Amino acid sequence: MRTIILALIFLFSSVAMANDFTEKYYTTIQAIIWAADAVEVPRELLLAICWNESSFRTGSGITHKDGLTLSYGLCQIKLGTAKFMDTIYRHKIKATPKRLRDPRINAFYSAKYLKYQLHRYHNDWKLAVDAYNKHRAQGRNTKYVKRFKKSLALIKNKLPQVCAHRGDNAS
Repeated sequence: MRTIILALIFLFSSVAMANDFTEKYYTTIQAIIWAADAVEVPRELLLAICWNESSFRTGSGITHKDGLTLSYGLCQIKLGTAKFMDTIYRHKIKATPKRLRDPRINAFYSAKYLKYQLHRYHNDWKLAVDAYNKHRAQGRNTKYVKRFKKSLALIKNKLPQVCAHRGDNAS
């Protein structure tokens, strides 16, 4: 039953998005929406994280070395972070660098990590987003949060129907 409901949400979300921005990033946006809905995190937050991290680029070469570790794919998630989510949520299929290059899997792990941070910081999205970037929040008005706010505004402007679907939780 849950699968049918998610499929219907996916279908109706598809119909609502018809501008140039969504046409260009249609498959990527659908992967992010699916992950946000499956994990039950605000769509606009996950969309803004992915835009902030990769501008919705999904190629297999989208990796970034941050210190000693690589960040992978659409949401620039680290393998260690994904494995931590495997442990916390007891996933049957474990994270690998190859899997993290898949946009849907990458968005799913990022949604799980966002959910973890939202819970950790009592649904304070600014602290949760800062912690998403740094593993531990350093403040509600850091450079990353300021940049994220711009990404969030862009997402809300370009995808208002998608963001309004489950309510606007970030303001």
